Amino acid sequence: MKFVSVIIPVLNEEEFLKERLTALQWLRNKYSEIIIVDGGSSDHTAKISAPMADTFLFARKGRANQMNAGGKNARGEILLFLHSDTVFLENSFEELQKRIATIDMFWGWFNLKFIDRSLIYSLLSNSMRIRSGLTKICTGDQTLFVSAKLFNDIGGFPDIPLMEDIAISKMLKKKSPPVFISKPVFSSVRRWESEGALRTILTMWWLRFQYWASVDPKRLANSYYPQIDFSVNDTNKNHQLFKFPQISILLFARAPELGKVKTRLESTLGAEKALSLHKAMINRIFQLASKNGMAESKLWLTSSDNKEVFIKLSSGDSVFNQPEGNLGEKMLFAIAQTLNLPNMNAAIVVGCDCPSITKDYLDTALSHLDQGAKLVLGPAEDGGYVLIGMNAVYPELFEGINWGSSEVFAQTVKNAEALGINHVSLDPLWDVDRPEDLPRLQELVPPLDW
Repeated sequence: MKFVSVIIPVLNEEEFLKERLTALQWLRNKYSEIIIVDGGSSDHTAKISAPMADTFLFARKGRANQMNAGGKNARGEILLFLHSDTVFLENSFEELQKRIATIDMFWGWFNLKFIDRSLIYSLLSNSMRIRSGLTKICTGDQTLFVSAKLFNDIGGFPDIPLMEDIAISKMLKKKSPPVFISKPVFSSVRRWESEGALRTILTMWWLRFQYWASVDPKRLANSYYPQIDFSVNDTNKNHQLFKFPQISILLFARAPELGKVKTRLESTLGAEKALSLHKAMINRIFQLASKNGMAESKLWLTSSDNKEVFIKLSSGDSVFNQPEGNLGEKMLFAIAQTLNLPNMNAAIVVGCDCPSITKDYLDTALSHLDQGAKLVLGPAEDGGYVLIGMNAVYPELFEGINWGSSEVFAQTVKNAEALGINHVSLDPLWDVDRPEDLPRLQELVPPLDW
């Protein structure tokens, strides 16, 4: 069997999401993973869906960008893009495995049927099947699947806010003929009923005609989704070549919530100013890690319903949700997720409350990992550490650690020595946790604007 990554883009879908995701949990025992990509929901979508996914992350809104983010962080040989209101059954999964068992480069879709089996929806599903068979173009409702090799070869979905399914189908059919899976997937009629089935059909035909006539997809998206602002998509940054392409920098931070960050500084600064400092330090380290071409950087935040501010900060890159547990369990999870990705040899976790980290300091840590070091530690003056990098998953390394104490670094080194893991220790740095740390912010060049 080929490993399947099921990628589900979501946005403000709390009303129906729990029921739909519960019905998909069988996938997690079927040599597959569920990746949910939230486009910055303002409701409880994140809280509901995070525990029901193997990977949960945030990305800039827009199906294409969200699905690309999922594909980028997928481990599977097959990428399957599923709408959150689609019912995907076990026999369809098994049929897919049979059809592509001996093929390396492939793409295709399933036979779409609607949960409502009334005449109009039966006619609609039949017409979609005939149309896609003739044109070799599928829509997102039909559940597109594609080999990871082929998906990466074409560069993923074109980054457009609408018609991304048609656009990628045109690209894929130039590479290979599609595979049609006769076993069905079942789609909800919720969207069709909200505006009326006939009106929705006419609207979709009109939009596709305009797309065929070269109307800008952004104009089409603004008319189809008037409640969603796609202007942030214009900030999408160019992809760059990294000095250390097989290492990821994992930036760990608390979600920016008033009264929940830098609480030991509130007696001196007040809650609002402490929050402002927290945001400024995250911004500083993110810019340092992502703008110098060293390695791919990913932001891992503690649980929060809305991470829109950091989706904008990262220009559409992925923002990951830290799992529950102590700091060691969270870091171990993030490192394991990263090292499971193709062509990824090492990961380095960096705390966002250490503004004294420099480009050269990060470069030194990455160089040690690139040259084969198993473990790299950046000690903190208070007895913890500001970064930890490793080339494999070492669960025992984080056992018995008194997190938040002045013994963290020493206990980690002791564990490493007991496990026979050679480590490299960098120079100690200062971080900002206590009021007495605040004057040292004056030392920063350039200064921290908070």
